[in-house]
Parts: sequence; C-alpha cells; structure tokens
Amino acid sequence: MYSLDAIDAVSGFLPGSLIATEPLRMAEPSQSVAELWDWMQPSALDITAVLLQLDGPLRFASRNPEWAGSTTPVADVALPVPADAVLTSTAPLIDVLERLNVLPFCLFGESPTAIATTADLGKPAASLWAFGLLLSFEDALLQLVPSLSDNLWRASLRAERKTTLEQTITKRREKGTFITDGHCLHLTDKCNLGRKYIAGELNISKREWDRRVGSVDEIRNDLAHGRPLGTSLRDGPGGALRRLLALRGLVGDLWRLVEDRPQIWKAYQNTQIELDGGPPGAVFWMLSGQNPWDLQQPESVNLARHEALCDQVRKGALFAGEGYGRSAAGEGAWAERMAVMVGGSDEIACDLSRRFGQRSVFRIEDGTLHVIEVATGAVRGTRRLSGTSSWG
Repeated sequence: MYSLDAIDAVSGFLPGSLIATEPLRMAEPSQSVAELWDWMQPSALDITAVLLQLDGPLRFASRNPEWAGSTTPVADVALPVPADAVLTSTAPLIDVLERLNVLPFCLFGESPTAIATTADLGKPAASLWAFGLLLSFEDALLQLVPSLSDNLWRASLRAERKTTLEQTITKRREKGTFITDGHCLHLTDKCNLGRKYIAGELNISKREWDRRVGSVDEIRNDLAHGRPLGTSLRDGPGGALRRLLALRGLVGDLWRLVEDRPQIWKAYQNTQIELDGGPPGAVFWMLSGQNPWDLQQPESVNLARHEALCDQVRKGALFAGEGYGRSAAGEGAWAERMAVMVGGSDEIACDLSRRFGQRSVFRIEDGTLHVIEVATGAVRGTRRLSGTSSWG
C-alpha cells in the first residue's frame, strides 16, 4: 500500500517495501475515483490501495476496476483506517508481523511516518526492523531540521549541495508534486545538519552523534535497493547491526524532541494574533486546521482544511469569526488562518484540534494568550498581548 505522494516522491522501491511517506496529498472531496484509477495505471508498482485525507481522520480506498470512468467522488468510497492497523513507531516487530498476518497493511504513527504491507512478511526480520528504524530516524530529522529557519540550514549546505537541492525542488514541482524543501534533502544532509544544530539540544557531543549515525546512509541504500543488510560496509552485517543498535536510542531521543521541543512552544507563545474584527469577548479560543502534525501543506489544501474546521465550530454554535496566527520576527515566516471560538472550553477546543492533527490551541483571556497543549490540555506558555497583535 502506498500513499499518493510516495509514488511521486520516492523512486526505486519494489512493491511491498516498507516505505517512508511524504506528507500525504489531500484528495479533494469532489475528486472522482476515475482520476485515481487513471493515476494508478501508468505506475509500474502494484498499487492496491491509496491513503486519503479529506477533512478529518486518515482514510483509505482499495483499488477497484469499477472506478474506471466513474464520476463517484472519492469521499464516497473512502473508509476509515482500522484502529488496529495504526501502530506506534516503537511497536515491537512481533506486533507488526502479527498484524500483517490478518491485515493488508499497517501504519506507523498518526502522520503516518511509514507503511508496511503483507509482502514484508517474506523479508528477513532483521532487514524489516532495520529499515523501519532508519525510516523512523529519517522522519524525525525531516521534522526537526526544516523547523529551523530556512536561511539557517540552507547556509550550512555546501555550494554543490545547494545547487542539487534547488534542481530537485524544481523537478518535483514541475511534476506537480507538492513537497517541502526539507523533503528534498538527502539523508546525508539531514545527518550533517542534525550534527550541527540538534545534537546540542540532546546534550550529546558531535563526536557521539557521528558514532551513532555513522554509515546510516549506506545501510539505508542497501535495504532500499533490496541488497542484504551491510552489503556496502567493510564489516558486513555484524557491523551494520552494531551501528543500528547505537542508533536505536538516538531515534527515541529525537522523537521525544519532536513531540516536545522547547523552541516550538516558545514560537507558539510568541505568535502574533490578528482578528478580522474586534475581540468577541473577554475569553475566546483560536484554532487552526492547517498544516497537520506540523507538516506543510499546499495552500489549496490548507484552505479546505480551514473551511472544514470552521464548519465543525459552527455545528456547535461556537463560531465567532476568523483570524490569523503569525510568526514573530526572527522565528521563520509562517501564517495560518484560524477559526475563532466563543462559549466553549479548553476541552472542546482541544478535541476539535486533535481531529485536525494539531499540537496546540490558543485561549485568549483578558488580553493574555494561553498556549494549550492539545494532547494533555496543559498550559505550555502565556504572554500578555500588546500592540504587536491586531484586532482588525
């Protein structure tokens, strides 16, 4: 099973591989199944299903010959992903294999970060575990490195790597594939940037970083191209396993940093608030449906998600208007359209935001911004709003 963007953005994988996904392309609710069918046919890969994300939880649709020429909207055939098909990125391998004996696929993480198919049951367990670990490592770096300001990480690339990066970005966009600049970085680039900017946040030396991530790109390339584990290493499979065991603890540390990174909460706390009109009351909430799981989406997708969120707030008779949350100076350049809610509670705001893959919601009370963590409901930061915020 493959995501829509994985086919466009990842090449060289055989059917049934455990593959990393790019941010999922959001299918428009009105898109016809015939469009999906036509898209699948030219591919050399055996695509049996596609992952879709419309205005809420992830769904999937199994390929059906009856799709050909049909005007049926894809939203009408998409089914919820079974709860037991979604595993944590740290799930034991035995759990994965047991699920694949009864399910056609498993997803890892809510994003998801990777997909395994029943064809993986025919692969050596060590290779499956190793590939899953490397993909988890790469996905964590993918989320951490691009969160740095573009100028910061771009300035760290060698001139020839910058040129290659720009060529890759241009090629992907010419194909019509939405991709963030960070997705176009090679694994080696991500490792080097992690060494420079992330190792310190984990309180490990750059030498220790190099020890843990050494040769991961060679190991990954061997597995991605169907070669036995450790083929490209001088010390063979044993050396590969020793390196992977050293990497395993680092992967857990990286994901904990992704989930609870101090600089992310600081950026939320410094968010500049803008409302289309004046404050709707002494207490109100601002919610975003855009860029789920901190993964950048195309403008059209973000607009559709924003409108879907506004509809959900309206259903509860809590809608009070719209506004923006914008980054503070020196913390990158981002802006998200937000729904304004009144008469609710932190619990209601967090529940709505959770459905749209959000990390935080804002409660503005008596002129003070409170950053609420969606997962726990805890207040992760406060700031007194001043003239830097606009009430329209």
